[in-house]
Order: sequence, then structure tokens, then C-alpha cells
Amino acid sequence: MRKDPNFPQFEIMEFPARAEDYKGHGKYPQKYLFLDRYPESWYITQYATLGKYSAAALLDCNPQLRTGGILSTDGIVYESTKLWPDLVEGRWMRVWDLAHTAKQRTSDDPDWTSGTLLLFRREGTDPIPHLYIRSVKRIREGATKRDEFIRAVVKSDGVYVKQAIENSIDSKDAYDYIVKAMPENSWTQINVPGDKVVKASPLEKIFEAPGHVHVPEDAGWIEDWLDELLRFDGLEDYHDDQIDNLSAGYYQLMGGGLSMTDKRREEMKARRQNG
Repeated sequence: MRKDPNFPQFEIMEFPARAEDYKGHGKYPQKYLFLDRYPESWYITQYATLGKYSAAALLDCNPQLRTGGILSTDGIVYESTKLWPDLVEGRWMRVWDLAHTAKQRTSDDPDWTSGTLLLFRREGTDPIPHLYIRSVKRIREGATKRDEFIRAVVKSDGVYVKQAIENSIDSKDAYDYIVKAMPENSWTQINVPGDKVVKASPLEKIFEAPGHVHVPEDAGWIEDWLDELLRFDGLEDYHDDQIDNLSAGYYQLMGGGLSMTDKRREEMKARRQNG
């Protein structure tokens, strides 16, 4: 538009969430945009629960390019699972990322089939949920051995652990396949919209907050898991199956999208009822 006068000339209008970020004519009458619709507490909650990348794009009208290191490892807590709280049976979920297509399984550097046993939960009034990861199981094998591996893991998890699988573009028809291959188990299908960076954005704030990611201190999978976290940049030039497990798990267990307080949810419900 700037280089070619014959290109349609658009007027660019940006309205960031905070008055301090507004660069247009005039000024906001209050600290945040649209306080008549969304109270200040709503904006504060969004900035608290969104990572820097998501907040810049969704609230500040200033998206930033990713440069790697999306998920911080500094605040991860390594602890004995004996110290973990007595969590309600049935809340744990193992989320699978299936190396399903022939290309994924037969390339020079084949993809992994991985399953992460995880739990997201809110603690007290903390707006940022905690993530507990009990185990990660991975395999690189053909369909027959891979399916045997999955069956063994599912059996070991027991009936109180829900089994879920992401059915994305990368693993097209994975859910249909697994249901037919293992009809004896109950499977939850997770369809997560957006690319890998968008899907992982809700995890950013969890990993940034000290003490919000809990993993076993002596697990054999930790080293490979950390390596994948540090390499993840959303460009799909390295294996990211374990990240996909976390993204899909968050979307399924926490609902995905922007967080909403109970008070704000009730306000929106009342407004719909009152027209």
C-alpha cells in the first residue's frame, strides 16, 4: 500500500485494550477500552492469564514474531509425586498425538507417537491454572507395534484415566482410526483450532509463572521433554508431539480461549437474559 499508489489505500484503525497503548487521535476516556462492557477486573485477568505473545496480539494490537523459547522452563517444579495433592479420580487425562500417516512414520526422521498423562487445575484464587504431568510415553514404530504399545499404556493407566486424541490436520482421521482399532476403550476426540503457536499460547503464561508446572523429579522422560520445550518455536522444524499433547489437553480440560471469571460469566448470562 505504501509503495504502490495504485494499490487500494486503507485507513488503519487500531484500538488496543489499554489507553496507554493508544496512538490515535484524542484519548480514551478511561484506563481501558469499553469499560461499559468489560470491567477493569476483566482486563486485568486477561493480562494475567495470557502470555506475552497472546496479549500483544489479542489485546495490544501489536503481534510479535516468534523467536523460539516460547515456553519457559525456569519455573518448572521437580518433585516427588508423593507430595502431590490427592486429586479426584477421573480428572487425569492421557492425551495422544498419533504418528498416523505413512509419511509421518517412514521419513528419515519419523514422528513420535506420544501420550501425556496430565491434569490442569485451578488452586485457590490463582487465575493461572497449575499443570501436573505424571508421565509421558513415546514410541517410533509401525502401526502394529505402535497400537500394541498404546493398548498396554491404556491398560496400565486404568479405567479412571480418560484417553483422548487430537484429531488435527497433522493427524487427519486419527480419532476414527483409533476408535476402530481399539473399540474396547472409550476415546475423547479433541479438535483444536489454529496453528501450533496459537494452540500453545495458553500454555505460555502457565510456564512463565513460577511453580505452576509440576513434573516428577526422577522421571526418565524429563530430558527429552525439556529438549522439546526449549526447541519449540512453532515452525514445525523439530518434533513437537509432546507440546501438542499439552495444547490439546489444555483446550479439552480448560475450555481453551480467553479465561472468564465466574462473576463475569454471570454478568454475561444476565445481560443475554435481559436482552
